Amino acid sequence: MPKTVLIADDSASVRLSVRLLLQGRHKELVVREAFDGMDASEKARKSKPDLILLDLSMPRVNGAEAATVLKNDLPDTPVILFTYTDLRLYVYRPTSRFSVLGYRVGI
Repeated sequence: MPKTVLIADDSASVRLSVRLLLQGRHKELVVREAFDGMDASEKARKSKPDLILLDLSMPRVNGAEAATVLKNDLPDTPVILFTYTDLRLYVYRPTSRFSVLGYRVGI
């Protein structure tokens, strides 16, 4: 059964870029997309992906908030946060609070 990744970013061009990068290396990979943290939470509950990639800075529900919800709903699913945003805006919130494996600034 192919592995599934859920990418959440409010930028369609970023989602497409990450999708192409991942599927270029792993042809059998199934990639699903979400446009914000709320959409990611809903889609993750339904599709139960093997990995979730969340942009830290999204409207409505940001990646950090979505990670908290997702780790409660899907505790065995790895979550990685990434961002183009100045990470100093989020440094006061320890990453461990969100139960994520790590974060990446830029791509």
